[in-house]
Amino acid sequence: MLTGLRAVVADPSLISMERMGDLSFRLWGSVLRMVGSPGTRWRAALVMVFAIYLTLVIVALMPISMLARRLLSSFLSRRMAADRAYFEWPSGSSDHHIGQIRSTTLHQ
Repeated sequence: MLTGLRAVVADPSLISMERMGDLSFRLWGSVLRMVGSPGTRWRAALVMVFAIYLTLVIVALMPISMLARRLLSSFLSRRMAADRAYFEWPSGSSDHHIGQIRSTTLHQ
């Protein structure tokens, strides 16, 4: 539907962060559900621990991971291209239809 309109441009350097974040939220979410219902003391304490963990991951591990990814990019180029294609599917980042859209909107 949005193919050729540059609807999605995936940044390969952020894809690994997306995967780590998804895994982290799934794990923490399942632990939080096991601890108890919303509003309980244990759950509130665990949410605070998660907030501290998340802050530390963003501040410390994210830059390290991005640097490692950049250093290893020559070894991971095929993987990064496949990841980018996956995250841009089905719309993609090509822009071959943008000119057609612009010309039809100008004539209306």
